[in-house]
Amino acid sequence: MLIVRAGLDNPRLNASIARLVTVAVARNVDIDFMNHATGHHAFDMLDNNERSREIIRATLEFLRGHLSES
Repeated sequence: MLIVRAGLDNPRLNASIARLVTVAVARNVDIDFMNHATGHHAFDMLDNNERSREIIRATLEFLRGHLSES
């Protein structure tokens, strides 16, 4: 599971993400979590900075690794 959080997103949404991550860790679920502390909702389109690019690259790599044929 990959979860990406935008720090400047809606506080209620971010609270639900925090709960999800907490439960996933408590249940020992394999999880990759990335936080964009200064990112807005839709930071992939709105925040043209290195952290956005880093998260986009990592997301694509995650998808390649998990969706490719074995």
